[in-house]
Amino acid sequence: MKAKIKLEYILLLGLVAIGLFFRIKGISTDHSFWSDEAYVAELSRDLLEGQRSFSEVMNLYNYQRLHVLITSFSFLLFGYSEFAARLPSVFFGIIGIGWAYFLAKKLSNVYGGMIAGFVYAFSQMNLSYSTQAKSYAGLELMFLIIMYLLLQLHTKSTKKLHIAIILLIILATFYHFLGILLLIPYIILLFTYNQKRVRTIIKKPLIVVLLILGASVFFYVLNGVVILRSFFSGSSLFFSSNNISLFRELIWRNYAFISLPAIFGLLIAIKRYNSWTIALVGLIFIYAYLWIFKLHSPNIRYLLPLFGLLFVFFGVFWGSIIEIIFQKKKLLITALIILILYAGGYKIVRKPNLYYSPNADFFADVQNADYKTFYKTIKTDFPQFQNYAVFNDWGDTQSWYFPEKKSTAYFRKGNYDINPQQNNSDKIMVYGSLKQFLNEKAKYDNGFLIVEDWESLLPDEIKEYAKKNMKRELRIENLEVSPTDKWPLELYSWGME
Repeated sequence: MKAKIKLEYILLLGLVAIGLFFRIKGISTDHSFWSDEAYVAELSRDLLEGQRSFSEVMNLYNYQRLHVLITSFSFLLFGYSEFAARLPSVFFGIIGIGWAYFLAKKLSNVYGGMIAGFVYAFSQMNLSYSTQAKSYAGLELMFLIIMYLLLQLHTKSTKKLHIAIILLIILATFYHFLGILLLIPYIILLFTYNQKRVRTIIKKPLIVVLLILGASVFFYVLNGVVILRSFFSGSSLFFSSNNISLFRELIWRNYAFISLPAIFGLLIAIKRYNSWTIALVGLIFIYAYLWIFKLHSPNIRYLLPLFGLLFVFFGVFWGSIIEIIFQKKKLLITALIILILYAGGYKIVRKPNLYYSPNADFFADVQNADYKTFYKTIKTDFPQFQNYAVFNDWGDTQSWYFPEKKSTAYFRKGNYDINPQQNNSDKIMVYGSLKQFLNEKAKYDNGFLIVEDWESLLPDEIKEYAKKNMKRELRIENLEVSPTDKWPLELYSWGME
């Protein structure tokens, strides 16, 4: 028995170690940030250097506050670099391998745990988001931990366990607003496991009032008004988007080999943990509803926590099948399933890479242009760049890679042509039409326009004008580590003849 336990943990540690190597390899070249990564890095750097106050940073990045603080801590330890900004995601990614293993093992057996841990470790999706300076690998981990602790309520319901769950939900919400969704399974289980106590409490008005006050404080601390506004903004209160086709393509066409066994894994789990599984299904439905009907930009990264759970239940299904069908050589069968997944290579990464593209499932999910090389080349070729006017559509990457020079003005799609306004982060004016561009350009004898040569925020009429009437000084096609994913950056000038 002890030998089996030793082998189990040796295999798990091996899985984690290899998963760590794959992830470290993916951030080893310090390749360029994309815009969202650059923004959190910029805020973290500004916080450490005193260029922005703590309250200003927290207000600007109010939906991922803990993520900024963790990135700042990583910068403090390792210095300012892409590697340091991405290292927390690497850490959360490898810890997630262990939690995927333990949750799947709890729901099935050690064989299910090993399969879940393998898929979690080498999934293309997980590797891509475990190597970015974003919050989603950490959020995925928190979903696994909290769902594991909620599973413990099935056998024990201690004050310490409830306190741990509540604190972790608060941390998850500070890490990303989506963390508040974990209240759904917790509340369902509270009412399920404490029906008699709930009926007793309802009959005591004073306790009800105190609970309402406590819930109000909890809502305030978590910035609940802002969260509700972010979840239910849009043209319609409940159905402002329709991403059904994208959701179907992702879950079924791309990941049916995972999602179909995972559904059966859920059905298996419901026999042993009825209430917990129903609470989880409630979470999944609310989560899917928000992504399908409320999200104006249906990015895969917002679904990553759900995919972590799908990987777990994929393992639960196969672990249960192994237990039922095979009386002997269960470890061999488990190894065979893992080998088939690895050999197939579909959505599974077979060798460590310098880059794991977040666009492998959805084209253009992330605009991973090479801003680093772009601004580095500008510094070399145009040493007086900071003395000229610079027009851009967004300033995050410029603020990180060229902090010496802020943009003079921004030009974006939207109603900025009718209502120009200051950008919230850096107080630079934002305009939206070619006429406004020409008016602003006329104020300066010479200057530069930065063009993201894809369907970007810069109005198309301004791009067309630049291509026809301005001099192109520079074009960077793509990240060196991702040659097939083209996101061209261009620099145009005027008055430089």
